[in-house]
Amino acid sequence: MEENMQPYETPQGPYASNSTNEQRRTAKKWFIVVIVLVLLAAGGVAAYVLKSHNTTSQTAEAISTTVSTVTIQQGGFVPATIKVKKGQEITWTNQDSTPHHITADQSDLASFDTADPLQTGDSYTYIFDKTGTYHYYDVTDPKTYVGTIIVE
Repeated sequence: MEENMQPYETPQGPYASNSTNEQRRTAKKWFIVVIVLVLLAAGGVAAYVLKSHNTTSQTAEAISTTVSTVTIQQGGFVPATIKVKKGQEITWTNQDSTPHHITADQSDLASFDTADPLQTGDSYTYIFDKTGTYHYYDVTDPKTYVGTIIVE
């Protein structure tokens, strides 16, 4: 009689107990919830890192409220776009080996003009006393040397 006895086995398949299946389903649900939360957190961290990297990177078109100097370099104005407060002065300094004559659209800033080209090392300072967006350029190369000033 003992030869025919089989060890007790837990029922599997459609006859398994409902509580075991329910526990497995609950565990799977929690596992999925945890995975989704981890992915959302990772995405949030990635977005924050990318955003902070983009706002701190320095490019030729950087916008800053503290910049009061523009350098004239081979290839353009650096930075090409500046945001300043009304009444702030900006100084352009020619660090290029060629002279540059900067001016603005006369309807926007009739008094913004270097009069004579700036030689290497020369500077030009202008105080922006009206709010608005102003575009300026180098008369000798208006396609390469262009800039924008945003006065708040």
